[in-house]
Amino acid sequence: GGEEKIRLPGRYVHGSDAAPKRDSGRAAELHPIGTGTAPEALRGLLWLIRSAGRQGLVLCVDEVEELARLKPRKRQDQALQALREHVDNAGGEGGFQYLCLYLAATPEMFENADYFPRYDALATRIQPVGDSINWRAPVIDLDRTLLTPAELEEVAARIWNVHQVAYGPEATMMVSRELVEAFVAEVTRTRIRVAKPRLLVRMLIDELEQARQRGGRYVGVAPSERLVAAAQRTKNEAAN
Repeated sequence: GGEEKIRLPGRYVHGSDAAPKRDSGRAAELHPIGTGTAPEALRGLLWLIRSAGRQGLVLCVDEVEELARLKPRKRQDQALQALREHVDNAGGEGGFQYLCLYLAATPEMFENADYFPRYDALATRIQPVGDSINWRAPVIDLDRTLLTPAELEEVAARIWNVHQVAYGPEATMMVSRELVEAFVAEVTRTRIRVAKPRLLVRMLIDELEQARQRGGRYVGVAPSERLVAAAQRTKNEAAN
């Protein structure tokens, strides 16, 4: 990062595992991460992750709609171009492997003529191809995705597990599985016009964070109250 360069002695530099390890005697210079060096930096990160025994990298980019607010238009185009390259890399181009990309954006990014639709190089990669699925970048519309109660419970259980791994069992255990099941039941029968997966995720994360931040002072709220609060927050965010 920044503008600094790092020089590595030759004894620390070698090729792939298949290549013989020998000291070239020449120092290597690592340049700052920028437009020209970002692909190599990402490729190096993937190598590091694989070398550590992991399966690969899941790169999650939230609030992609922020790109639409960039000014001037040329700066927005540069950001969309970088996003398009990420999509291609996750599709295996440029020698990238073991990389999965998730983007989260509001529906407006797909519908507004000034956003994805006007940038054809990106729009053609994230839209369906004829009647088939675009496996390079399938789009999941949470507002139209119907999940069964059992599937909603699985979503909730996975979020619960991730939170436990991230913050330890103490806070997570205060949010009982029975309460999680009550959240699912409340979401299943609600008539609030917000996507049920989105509602459930919001409810559960809010509850888990309340437990983590308050500790021994945590007191759970009724599922109906948490539902109304989550729905209102979701609608406010959409309005903003």
